[in-house]
Amino acid sequence: MGALLSVNPSGGTLCSNPIGVTGLVRVADAALQVMGKAGEGQVAGVQNALSTAIGGSVQFVNCTILGADYV
Repeated sequence: MGALLSVNPSGGTLCSNPIGVTGLVRVADAALQVMGKAGEGQVAGVQNALSTAIGGSVQFVNCTILGADYV
């Protein structure tokens, strides 16, 4: 990939967008990146990830920040 900032390396919900699950799918993708388990879409050296989702008529809003540091 080689970009300074990788955006949506998994492809996200390009072919479908299940409103009730979209935020959870994006958090799961971000978590896999941070854990280094994203398979072919893995971005090297990921330490932090941001996941956002908005669905419906603003009923479903999610913003999650994940980090690799353990406290």
